Amino acid sequence: MSKVIEAVYQNGQIKPLEEIVLPENARLLVTVLEETSIPSNNLKNDPAYNLEDIAEETGITDLAQNIDHYLYGLPKK
Repeated sequence: MSKVIEAVYQNGQIKPLEEIVLPENARLLVTVLEETSIPSNNLKNDPAYNLEDIAEETGITDLAQNIDHYLYGLPKK
């Protein structure tokens, strides 16, 4: 699972601004972007922010491997 969230750093801890459902003691990989490097527009308005929520099951098992075939009709790899 991969998700972008906003958080604040207080008293030596990173505190998410929204609820995160994870098992206790789950290990995470955290990338820190200071507020000045975060775009001023609201990230949640970007469709890619919650891509997992808008994705649809196609049933095409080789879609990632043969995306050019399905988009442009090129031969499959």
